[in-house]
Amino acid sequence: MTLKSALLISLLLASTSLAQSNMISGRLLFFNDEGTFMLDLGLDSPSSSIGGKLSGIKTKEGSAAAIRKLIPKDARLQFKVTKVSSYPEGLLYFNGKDLGAWLVSKGLATRVQ
Repeated sequence: MTLKSALLISLLLASTSLAQSNMISGRLLFFNDEGTFMLDLGLDSPSSSIGGKLSGIKTKEGSAAAIRKLIPKDARLQFKVTKVSSYPEGLLYFNGKDLGAWLVSKGLATRVQ
């Protein structure tokens, strides 16, 4: 990881407008039935991962197992931050597919306002 990469990620997360207009890419470390997840950003530093939560849906039991079956181990996902906070919320994409919408279509989540 270069210093430039680390600074870019710090700026991305610190700026609401930047975070909401860009995608963060990483490998899925975990996803649980509460819709929270962690991505490995691949930066080879102590802070090279980011945690987040799917926004706009409430996941059900079994959603984590379905996500693990869908996503290959080394696949990269994209996280679009929609709510910046210490634990950001947003949309998670795999191969251009919104995983929240996919979970809803499979009956493993419901939409919330």
